[in-house]
Amino acid sequence: MAARPFRYQRNFPMGAVLASLEELVVTIADVEGVGTERVRAIARSIREARLIETRGRGLSAANMSDRDAANLLIAVNVADTARTAPRIVERYRGLRADSRARNARFGPEFETLILAARTGTMAAVAAHLVRLAPGRSRLASRRYDVEDYEILIKFHKPIPKVSFYIAAPRGETPDLIEFFERAENSSAIGSDQIVEVAITERTILAVGELLRGNGQQRAR
Repeated sequence: MAARPFRYQRNFPMGAVLASLEELVVTIADVEGVGTERVRAIARSIREARLIETRGRGLSAANMSDRDAANLLIAVNVADTARTAPRIVERYRGLRADSRARNARFGPEFETLILAARTGTMAAVAAHLVRLAPGRSRLASRRYDVEDYEILIKFHKPIPKVSFYIAAPRGETPDLIEFFERAENSSAIGSDQIVEVAITERTILAVGELLRGNGQQRAR
């Protein structure tokens, strides 16, 4: 029997200060060590393409969601320019895991992981994700503290692919979940050079903390 989809409700804590787009930009730039202006330009581009939904005007508009954060992280780590960012986000969101368990797309799975960092449900989400990996995994039945998880998300280009590595306790052999483009949509983008860009649980937890309402007011 196929595993049931992981479902969640997007609830904000009572009294939480909602994160603004500018705060999300600054958080991602800081934790990934990239230029704030570059992240800001990409954020504007994908917001204009309605891949970031905000209430109000400008980068100070609040109410960033898990989807907004996932889309901006994809764009920052894969897009070569702000102009190409919307197309990149749409393409990478649609990558699918080669799994017999169920037909999972990368975009929603990435959002689920960010939500887990925000709500402290990393164990449940890790167990959910590794059901997409071939073979059986101890992570599908065991629970660890959030500090015990080691996560690596590797974005590949120009041919779109995302590799998810999840290990617990830290230092153990990781489970690998890979998301590919369907054959009928597969084509190289950009140059012929193979590039890999990786982020870890540090980025995911930093973004989750901001969305939870515990991020510091750093934008001016």
